[in-house]
Amino acid sequence: MKAVYSIVLLMLLSSCKEHVGLKGVWISVSSFEKGAKPSQKYSQYLYDFETDSLVIVELGNHASGDYGEINIDKYPYKISNNQINVYSENDTLQFSFLLKDSLILSTYISDQNLNHSIVCKPLDLSKNLSQTLKGSYQVKWPEDSSSLSFVNDSICVGLNENQGVKWKVFNYKGGDLFMYQDYLTPIASIWDEGSDTINLTYHYRPSRIVTMNRVNKSATKEHFYGEWNKYRDTSLPPPPPPPGAENFKPIMSIDFDTLSIHYFNGTVNKYWKLTDDGKYIYFPDNIMKSGGCWIVESIQSDSITLITGRNKKEIWFRSSSGTDD
Repeated sequence: MKAVYSIVLLMLLSSCKEHVGLKGVWISVSSFEKGAKPSQKYSQYLYDFETDSLVIVELGNHASGDYGEINIDKYPYKISNNQINVYSENDTLQFSFLLKDSLILSTYISDQNLNHSIVCKPLDLSKNLSQTLKGSYQVKWPEDSSSLSFVNDSICVGLNENQGVKWKVFNYKGGDLFMYQDYLTPIASIWDEGSDTINLTYHYRPSRIVTMNRVNKSATKEHFYGEWNKYRDTSLPPPPPPPGAENFKPIMSIDFDTLSIHYFNGTVNKYWKLTDDGKYIYFPDNIMKSGGCWIVESIQSDSITLITGRNKKEIWFRSSSGTDD
């Protein structure tokens, strides 16, 4: 009788210990099928194991393409014999789990005859951001660096892209998550510990150090004012000109708020702005479209080199320099 009582007590203690180990918030980072290696998971979720409920937070809706959408659902759950039973209104979901430095949730998808597993990492809710993201930053990671400018409270430009990208900081139970809303960029914890340096932890590779530091203004719009003649980069052959325009060269004129390009058959006027670091010209009216941002590769007193689209480099010479022949 004592032996049976000891076995039952051990089973209860083991179940409680597993439950305690699960408690907290986990973020999904990768997934795999049986027999395969884990691959990075771009559609990410938080799994928050409370005492009696499992809160599942969907970070971005990859089905609709709205990567800033947040969906939160709460379900009762129970743990028994290394299996988690999650109870929804119409169904019961069953997961086996393995808990080490990561949490691996595994389930069988019957209609696909598939054994699917999700790998999750613990989320440190003490990581939070004390400053407002505004202006230009240098982003550094082990392999390279780039610039990123927050032009308002929902759109940023940079990272060598020719259009704006939506962003947000999502706070969950005190922990801040940075959402750069495109398909391929994972969710990162973001915090600054009260210093100027902002830290980003991408949980798929949590030991990889990524930082952002504010960049002071290095160029002003006045540097761009004036009239510029276009000289096409010789690495990019020009398209055939329209009839009668064989000797016509486009002219770009820039003033405080209007960038105009005069073509053979008309003029295009655009309202423009410059990022604080002077590395991007952007057009607020079309910022989310391809070509809504131009990368300023270089600017000299008499020339500008711009990346205006994918594999599209343009060189413009100031009209008064006399170098446009």
